[in-house]
Amino acid sequence: MKEMYPALFLLLFCGIGFAQQSDTLLAPKPFPFLVPDVLKSKVSQATYREWLNVKASSLRKRDLRLKKPFAAATPRGVYMQKLHEAVAAAGLVDPYSGDSLRWDQIGTWDPQEAKGNPAYKRQFALLPTADHIDPDAPMLAFEICSWVSNTAKTFLTPQEFVALCRKIVEHRLAAGMAVKGSSSMVPNYELPGYLIGVCTPAAYRKWLNTRAKQEYDRDLKLKRPCALHSSKALYKQSIHEAVCASDGKDPFTGEKLQWDRVNTWSSVARVPRTANQEKEFSLLPTVDHIDPDSDTVGFEICSWLVNDSKGELSAQEYVEYCRLVVAHAEGGQPQQKKGRADHAPTNPN
Repeated sequence: MKEMYPALFLLLFCGIGFAQQSDTLLAPKPFPFLVPDVLKSKVSQATYREWLNVKASSLRKRDLRLKKPFAAATPRGVYMQKLHEAVAAAGLVDPYSGDSLRWDQIGTWDPQEAKGNPAYKRQFALLPTADHIDPDAPMLAFEICSWVSNTAKTFLTPQEFVALCRKIVEHRLAAGMAVKGSSSMVPNYELPGYLIGVCTPAAYRKWLNTRAKQEYDRDLKLKRPCALHSSKALYKQSIHEAVCASDGKDPFTGEKLQWDRVNTWSSVARVPRTANQEKEFSLLPTVDHIDPDSDTVGFEICSWLVNDSKGELSAQEYVEYCRLVVAHAEGGQPQQKKGRADHAPTNPN
């Protein structure tokens, strides 16, 4: 029996060595995440890898908070891989507008510098960002688009977003891109005629008071000139005038706004929502500045979807952007107006 020990020991040693070698051969190699060839002249390997790390972490945390079906079962490494694949597929241009993406800007955004500084924000309109192709899909899939496109697209799928832009272009350009605003003095806050039977006077007054206070307080916090030279009472009057001028329709798409839904959004505001749940409120009436940087206050009433999509663009800039999206989707190459890309929404993260 003792004579067998050396042979057994040798067999056991060889077996362990083979198993270790097999594990080494079968173990997955770490994904290198090398900078795609088209980006090598614009971004370093270290900056690109750091961008992937930061974006993967922030996107996964957000998806977990929103209880996306794929987030819990998908590690951060897979997020990085999916983002890397999206970058390689994207190339150098925004898939919606055809604008050249500013890959040289990744890693340079300073949130502290951006606070109360619209001019700083506008420099990052074409900053590359990662967006879910379909936020409610069971599988993880990204596309790379500009910050302005990401904000404008909001919760829509690519097809829904292009359809929205086409609707805006057809309606707004047919009307000569006119911007409806405050034109007449209204001595009281009676329910506009088109809202009789749709919204009660009490519900309208509650909405008007709430919106005036929130818009005024926010503009004061942002130190916007229109608030510094105005008052909450003037905000209320201007919003009421905009409601009367709107005739109950979105000025960008021509769709009828759902005034029967006012004062209902807050009841679900703190609950994680799917894109389909948010779409139920697409035509909720909202208040939007005609020009947020103006010294005088002026509003228009538009749908929540358009307001969310429009971001900080002016009416003319937004319609022009939608025109670029439609032309790009149809294979055209419209001439870009100077200065459009100098405007950006509020936050690229």
